[in-house]
Amino acid sequence: MIRTHNAPLHANAESPEQTIDADLPNSFSERNDERMDCHDNSADLSSEAKEANQSTLSPDNFDESISKHVDILIAKLYNKPGYPRNLVDSLCEDLTEFLSGDFLQILQNMCVQNLDSDTPDDVRLKLSKMFEAISNPFKLLSTEYRRFKHFQSLGTFIPPISYVIDTRMERVNGRPEMKDVTGQFIPPRKVLKKFLELPDVFNAIVAFVRKLESDDSVLENFVQGEVWKWKWSRYEPDDIVLPLALDFDDFEPNNALGPHCESLGAVYLCLPTYLQSRLENIFLALLFNADDRKLYGNYRTFKPLLEELKYLETQGIVVNLPEGQKKVYYVTGAIMGDNKGLN
Repeated sequence: MIRTHNAPLHANAESPEQTIDADLPNSFSERNDERMDCHDNSADLSSEAKEANQSTLSPDNFDESISKHVDILIAKLYNKPGYPRNLVDSLCEDLTEFLSGDFLQILQNMCVQNLDSDTPDDVRLKLSKMFEAISNPFKLLSTEYRRFKHFQSLGTFIPPISYVIDTRMERVNGRPEMKDVTGQFIPPRKVLKKFLELPDVFNAIVAFVRKLESDDSVLENFVQGEVWKWKWSRYEPDDIVLPLALDFDDFEPNNALGPHCESLGAVYLCLPTYLQSRLENIFLALLFNADDRKLYGNYRTFKPLLEELKYLETQGIVVNLPEGQKKVYYVTGAIMGDNKGLN
């Protein structure tokens, strides 16, 4: 899933939905080799959220506040590496059961009993609704379907799109039937747009690329080479053109010696080098059965991604920044992978 600082989640082989993590670069500093680096700003985001809450503390905003914090909690759960999605369901159910305990009713009764006799009825009713909201905070997000729909409506979850690679004959209930051979595709244009709109990310990446382009003393990056200069020359001088690298990996998510051993092929979007050291800055774009690629060929398997890369290079994406809208073009510069993936 793609998310801002209050929404879901991360992509993996079992759950190909894409999310943009909130814990992204907020400030940048130079290393000894003068390359830019980033640090975790989750604490900064938390402090900003607390300051914003202080300015809107009001009984009228109680339901909205609970909803926001529930969003943040569920987003963090989905974003934990190795945390199965079924455990998110279980935890939501357990928390709901915990909050429906007798202790909350005892607290509510005590609060009501200690109200002044002249307390208006609307205040008593509002207090009662507050306790009701606390007792069942996941009411509107009780199932994974509802949670994904909710985050998708917020624009913080990008669901995968199933695409057809080819068709083949399979036996279903003893009878042969034609079945679609499918893969999963997550549109990079949506992922990159959300990523660039995160605080400070756009300016930091542009500054990093411009720094490399102006430094020809040591060749350390693709954008310092002649191929990139040729690719960039096709654009106007004022155009914002950023490099994009792809990484292809052929892996086995199950036990390699077990009966359910099956290889998957995955293509990831790789951002500038100083961001690649963090897993949340590498985004899944394509996921398919590795045997299907060998059987039906590269073109049919990678077709939606090839069309998307052409779109990013020719049409670009429009990102909404504090200083206004900017069009950004992404040009594919390198395709990486290990021996198994590339061969």
